[in-house]
Amino acid sequence: MAYRATPLENGFSSSELLMGRRINITLPVAKTQLQPYSVTKKVLEAKEERRIEGQKTNYDKHHGVRNLDELDPDQNVWITDRRVTGKVLQKTPYPRSYLVQSGRRVYRRNRKRLIPSPDFIQNLSQRTTLMSRDTNTLLPMPIQDVRLLCHHPSLQRLTLKELAHLQKHRLIPM
Repeated sequence: MAYRATPLENGFSSSELLMGRRINITLPVAKTQLQPYSVTKKVLEAKEERRIEGQKTNYDKHHGVRNLDELDPDQNVWITDRRVTGKVLQKTPYPRSYLVQSGRRVYRRNRKRLIPSPDFIQNLSQRTTLMSRDTNTLLPMPIQDVRLLCHHPSLQRLTLKELAHLQKHRLIPM
C-alpha cells in the first residue's frame, strides 16, 4: 500500500494516476487530500517530458554520445572491429549504418566502428617488403597498409615482430 502511495518522479503516485485521489495509508493524511480530483493531462505530460529529457541528458553525458560526421561513398576507412582497411560503398537505410568493402568482402558496420582514413591509398598492385630487425624475417605488406598503420593511433606503438604476428593471424591484410 505504501509503495502505491509513494510519489513518482512526476510528483504523482501510481494510485493517484489510477484512481484520481490519494489513498488512505497507515501514515496520517489530511481528509482534504483524500478527496477525488483529476490530474490534468497537460501537467502530467510536461513533467514526464522534463523527466525523460533529464534522463537522456544524463545518459548521453555518461556514455559519451555524440553525432559523428557522415561518410561519403568511396571514402577510405579503418574498420576497427575487423582491423582492416576498406572503402565505403553506400549508406544503408538503417540509422548510422554503412556498407564497406574490404578486399572481396562487404561488411555492414555502424558509423562508430568506422574511422575515416585520408592517407590510405587503395592500390593493391603496389607492394613493399619490410625487414624486421628483431627476427630477420621479411614482412610483406602493401604500401597503403604501412601508411595506415603509421597514422592509426592504436597501431603506432607496435614493433615489427608484433606486426608480423598480426599478419600471421590475418588481423592485418597481407
